[in-house]
Amino acid sequence: MLLYVFFVLGAWRGVIGSDNICTENEYPDCKMIDIGFPKTEEDINRICPILIENLDCLKNHFDKCGYEFGTTEDELQALQGVTEDVCREGSRMHLGVVQHIGCFNEVKQLDKQFCESYVRSKVSKMKNYLYDIEAERGYSDDYYDPELWLPFQCIRNSFEIACSISKTSERCGSDAKDIATEVLTRATDAHHSCLAASKERIAELLALLELELEEEASLKRIIRKE
Repeated sequence: MLLYVFFVLGAWRGVIGSDNICTENEYPDCKMIDIGFPKTEEDINRICPILIENLDCLKNHFDKCGYEFGTTEDELQALQGVTEDVCREGSRMHLGVVQHIGCFNEVKQLDKQFCESYVRSKVSKMKNYLYDIEAERGYSDDYYDPELWLPFQCIRNSFEIACSISKTSERCGSDAKDIATEVLTRATDAHHSCLAASKERIAELLALLELELEEEASLKRIIRKE
C-alpha cells in the first residue's frame, strides 16, 4: 500500500454492510464504492466518514474471519489511528493535511508514476537476487520464505515512502514534508515489515543496491523510524 493516508485510503472504497461473512475471497461483508482522492477540505470532510466506516468494517471482518492477505492487526490499528487523527477536525494533523491538500494532490497527479518507476528500478535487482537464492535452495514457485521477502518488503515500502516525501518536499515545502512524513510512516506497513525482518538480510540487500550516501541515509531513517 502505499502513499499518504489519502493515497492509500483514497484508493480504497467506502463501505455498505452485507450479510455474507467469510464466504468469498475479499472482504465479503464490505461492499466497496469509489471515493476518489480529495482536493479540498470539503472533500476530506466528505471522505473521512467513509474511510472510518470502511476500516471499521475491515476490522470486523478480520476479527470474524482472521487476518489474511498479508494484513496484520497492528497494521490495521495503525491505519485506523492515523485516519482518525487526520479526520478529527481541529487536530494538528487535520489542519496540516487541509492546509496542504491541494499540493498533495499535485504530487499524486504529477509524481505517482515517477515514484512507481523509481521504486521498480531500485527493487528489481533485489528481486532477481532473491529469486536466485530461492532457486539454489530448491523452493517451489508458491513457497514463501519470510526470511528472504520481509526484508525485501521493508526496503521496497521504504523506497516508496522516501520518494513520496522527497517529491512532497520539492513541490510543497518543509511543513508539508513533515506532515507527509508523519502520515506516511504511520499509515503504511513499512515499519511493521521492517521490525519483523532480518536486520542482517536488510543490510545485505542495501549493500547490493550500491546506493548514494544520502539516498541510503534517507532510507535507513525510514527503516529505523527515526
